[in-house]
Amino acid sequence: MKIKYIIASILLTILVSKTFAQSDFEIVEQGHATALNGDTLKVFVAQDDQYYLDFGFVAVHIDVTNTASTSKQLTVTRKIISEPIQWQDQVCWGTGCFDAIGDPYMTPTSWAPDLTTGAAFELKPQYDPKNVSGVGHYRYYLTDYQNSNDYLDSVDVMLTFGTNSVKEQKNLDLTFNVSPNPASNFVNITMNNFSEDYIVKLIDVLGNEILSDQIRGNKNIDVSNLKNGIYFVTVSSKDQKVLSRKMIVRH
Repeated sequence: MKIKYIIASILLTILVSKTFAQSDFEIVEQGHATALNGDTLKVFVAQDDQYYLDFGFVAVHIDVTNTASTSKQLTVTRKIISEPIQWQDQVCWGTGCFDAIGDPYMTPTSWAPDLTTGAAFELKPQYDPKNVSGVGHYRYYLTDYQNSNDYLDSVDVMLTFGTNSVKEQKNLDLTFNVSPNPASNFVNITMNNFSEDYIVKLIDVLGNEILSDQIRGNKNIDVSNLKNGIYFVTVSSKDQKVLSRKMIVRH
């Protein structure tokens, strides 16, 4: 019986590791190789940007590739982290572009593309800032089309729009590290800037806030009581600049 228990424990460990330690998708900005899984793509657009003047909106091009051994049929769920009140956005996925009304917003299941192994599809968020300067932060979950609560992976887009884009970019040069990742008991959040207080939050994949605390420099967070799964660590400054990192909890 003891041997059977040990074997079962090993198999369970392997299963949990495969479920949470890696993604079945490659998420990159078109023309780039850096993985964006659970990370943030920062986009800076001036009010006199020629594309914006010609078309009246800002488009971001992201490729999603299925790296699993089986086909995946996906919808995309968009969640607003922060957004100027006048702004509007669309999500282009499948064969259509959809007005993202409500929060969260999920693309229609009837338009969900079926990604075979190795196939790539474009996720194209589009933003209409109404010529209003500001910063919008959005999260896009790859979602099982049969289960709107089954979030498989994600990518954030942070759009800085307006004539102060260069200044905003300097302000957004804030980074932090999450380690160890995966974590089982404690996770350490380390800021690159030790001279300012920030707000750190821990959020689950459904958008529920698990923890909110203040951080200066670094902070240890107890995750021993959290369920196995994917979480997001977000750090925000006093002027509401927000960065996000994906964290895996595995016991």
